[in-house]
Amino acid sequence: MSPPTQRVVQTIELLASSIETPLSLAEIVRRTGFSRATAHAVLAQLTRDGWVTRRDGNFSISAGFVALVRDTERGFPMRRLAASEVRDLANALVEI
Repeated sequence: MSPPTQRVVQTIELLASSIETPLSLAEIVRRTGFSRATAHAVLAQLTRDGWVTRRDGNFSISAGFVALVRDTERGFPMRRLAASEVRDLANALVEI
């Protein structure tokens, strides 16, 4: 994976892991190790593309990105189809 792509993926993963707590640019820089300029450039592009929202100087995953993920999930129905079987297996393993 190219370094610019890795930075975008790392930023999205970080924001997704902090879904309930929007992060400041300084916090994103601290957690990723990116320079401030790099983090700003990545976040600016993700904001323009509708994947990230900036509110009060803090960044979070946007509703547009969540909708994209939901739309994509329709192409991979295995999680939904296997959910009850996985739950049954987990319950069976707990009983052992």
